[in-house]
Amino acid sequence: MGGMRPLLRLAVRDARRHWVRTGLMLATIALPILAVLVLLSSLTPQVTPRQEALDALPDGARADVTASTVGGPVQQLPEQLPPVPRDPSARPSAPEELARTLPSGITLHEWWVSPELIATTALDLPAGETRPAEAAQVVGSLEARQLTTVTLREADAQTLELLIGTAPTGADGLVLTQAAAEATGVGEGEVLQLIAPPDTGWMSTDGRLSGAVENSQRGYRVDQVIPGDQAQAWALPEWIAPMIAADQKGVDRHFLVTGEQPITWSQTKTLNRDGVFVISRDVLENYPPRAELYPVPVDLERLAIMAVLLGTTAVGITALLAVLVTPAFVVGATRMRRELGVMVASGARPRRAGAVFMLQAVVMGAAGGLLGVGGAAVVAAILARPFPLLAAAAALLLAVLVALLCALPAARAVARQDPVDALADRRRLSRRPRTRREDTMLGRLPLPTMLRLAARDAGRHRARTVPAVAAVLACTAALTALSIMVGSAQSNADDQATAMVAPGRAGMGIETPISDEVDQAVIHAVLAEMPVAAHGELWSISKDGPLLEAAPRQQCGPEEGVSVRSALDPSAPIECVRWDRAWSPGLGFPTWVGNEVTIMEPETMRLTGLPGAEEAADALAAGAVVINDATRLQSDGTVELRVSADDASGFTPLATVPGHFLRGAEPSITMTPQMAQELELPSRYVGEIVVPEQELDLAAAQAWGDQAREVTTLAWPLVEPTPDALGFAAWGLGPSPARPLLWGLTCLAVLATLLALALGRKDAETDLGTMQAIGARPGQVRRYGLAQAGIVLLVGVPTGLVLGAAASAGLLAALRASQEFGPFLHPTLLPVALAVGLTVMIGGSLLGALVIAPRRGVLTRRG
Repeated sequence: MGGMRPLLRLAVRDARRHWVRTGLMLATIALPILAVLVLLSSLTPQVTPRQEALDALPDGARADVTASTVGGPVQQLPEQLPPVPRDPSARPSAPEELARTLPSGITLHEWWVSPELIATTALDLPAGETRPAEAAQVVGSLEARQLTTVTLREADAQTLELLIGTAPTGADGLVLTQAAAEATGVGEGEVLQLIAPPDTGWMSTDGRLSGAVENSQRGYRVDQVIPGDQAQAWALPEWIAPMIAADQKGVDRHFLVTGEQPITWSQTKTLNRDGVFVISRDVLENYPPRAELYPVPVDLERLAIMAVLLGTTAVGITALLAVLVTPAFVVGATRMRRELGVMVASGARPRRAGAVFMLQAVVMGAAGGLLGVGGAAVVAAILARPFPLLAAAAALLLAVLVALLCALPAARAVARQDPVDALADRRRLSRRPRTRREDTMLGRLPLPTMLRLAARDAGRHRARTVPAVAAVLACTAALTALSIMVGSAQSNADDQATAMVAPGRAGMGIETPISDEVDQAVIHAVLAEMPVAAHGELWSISKDGPLLEAAPRQQCGPEEGVSVRSALDPSAPIECVRWDRAWSPGLGFPTWVGNEVTIMEPETMRLTGLPGAEEAADALAAGAVVINDATRLQSDGTVELRVSADDASGFTPLATVPGHFLRGAEPSITMTPQMAQELELPSRYVGEIVVPEQELDLAAAQAWGDQAREVTTLAWPLVEPTPDALGFAAWGLGPSPARPLLWGLTCLAVLATLLALALGRKDAETDLGTMQAIGARPGQVRRYGLAQAGIVLLVGVPTGLVLGAAASAGLLAALRASQEFGPFLHPTLLPVALAVGLTVMIGGSLLGALVIAPRRGVLTRRG
């Protein structure tokens, strides 16, 4: 150990002497680690599902039991219930059936949950009174601002004490959360009316709950307001519970379990056989071994592809760091060659001289890694996100290993150098040295000639040029690959998905549908208070109407569907693929009462703003239907409409009409109200297509939705924000995670380029100082320094563009071949993102080139 101390002191002294190079190296290592850890921190849930399940169990409760109406055995994780469809004809297990499996001495406390209810203070309904109500008549007489939504849970006083720690004082009392009190505008002692809306036909995770309690209303006195950010209420079992008990078929039952005996995993699995789910405190605190859990299906092909992608990304980041950091150690070895030569001449082994750089690598890697980990920890603390400790430890280890890998060439070069050459500080030039006349003339030469001479100097001083070119090349390639991969991923997502409106526009549905007239009045009242330029009505086939579809040109197998390429390209042949890779656009418009058949006027189609909407509107006006699947368009340009048969035996022909294909449209079929009337299809109002006064970017889209919900929470806004200025699409209603990645890569590029320029600072000062000493003006010296940097950029940027495009093309080809993440029909570039990244990188490089100009009057020795 004692022999290592002088080497360590020498390595640290070199790092302190060249502090600019050291600082940039540390930043180059730390920045990627910080970015990766912050990204992992943002993606890590603040609470694990297991802890979340434990926190959700009330104090004093052994378990939460859900007797479902799945209609058969179920499988679950100890901490999570799967979203299994309910059977409307099934009946849940009764308490006495549950007691046969549960341990003796336990108590079952039943509680009931409501569908989303309409809350108001504007009705003449006293507390404690329940009436049947035609919700359309009741709500239709009120203004939109007088309406909001809440959910209600009922239980006896003892169970409510378990659930929320308090209970109403009587059957007419209600406990509200603070959020519900603010939304309804009531306080303690005031009266609130709750209305159960009509059944929409949708099955919730509690089964056909809405059908059991629809069209009734009850008044309550607010006894207490408790903290809570969800609009919830609690009452004694006087309203919802009796209605469910009278119509229990297809509706789940909920119980809290108390008692001294634990609820085991074995008992949970026994109850699962009867369609009962159990979240047990004892099971969560003593988690079962993996062998006792239900088997989880694993897609090995997808898992392998994900492993390859993650491995490729890790290798790419490691290679990028190696390319950026290795030259720093190589140039450092060149700078210390005389000192190391003295060490060898004094009797030290050459390997000991090389060990200096290995020690320096350990110090630099550990310091850079700690800076990245520490910075990520600070950011995670500021954002109140969990910090990934295991990932941080792995990143720190990776930083040290990468630094050692980068220092290895320098260490080998030092170990093999000739001590005599090192002591003489002789460096070989690849070409003849520049003459004094050339130095004198440089300041007077035009720019093209100066660039030629700078290019000649770049070839002569490769130790200075290669690191800079490598840095520019690597970072340009990374920026290019990022802009292509993100753009292609966005295009791939757009190809597989559909939309009702174009980005920048909006839609408005109803959260709690009541009737055509009431829903229309509520939505129009909301839009009247919004910055809206135009809007048009949207209708669909009602739930009591038939299923309508366009007959396919070619039928695929029972477990197959048409490919995305076939569905989007009318000229492509029909290709049948596995069902999970097939075209499946889905429905995204905010409604509970519509389906994939939409009824609208041609002018409403124009308001959608979708590409091709004008032609589609003209087709609707001419009596055609618009479809979103090219394989449903027959060879003669018609569409064969067919409806579900009454005996559920399949579909029967309805009509053959002209067709028009609109790529990217959400509805599978769009027709005019006149055609729907001619075909005798019952329709239902579902909402409005909205053109805001200004296009909605991400911030405006969030504000637009919040403004709609301030009028009433019955409104259900749909917003499609436009991509940001760089071209990144929003991630739901959040910014794209690729945007900070672009800025991180750009900052890394600037740091790496400045590092490469700093490595050649001494050689540059020698040349530029000589020029200045023999008469060149400072401005001329700076121009030549910029010309040298320009040569580096002229070589590195185009090469990086080509390499980045080639790498992304290969990756896209692999993704397209796998078909696991979509078809990736065409590569797409985000030109603004790439242009901004390159502009910042080039600007930073040229600015850094000005820093290397020597002080006036300094004449340095030429090597």
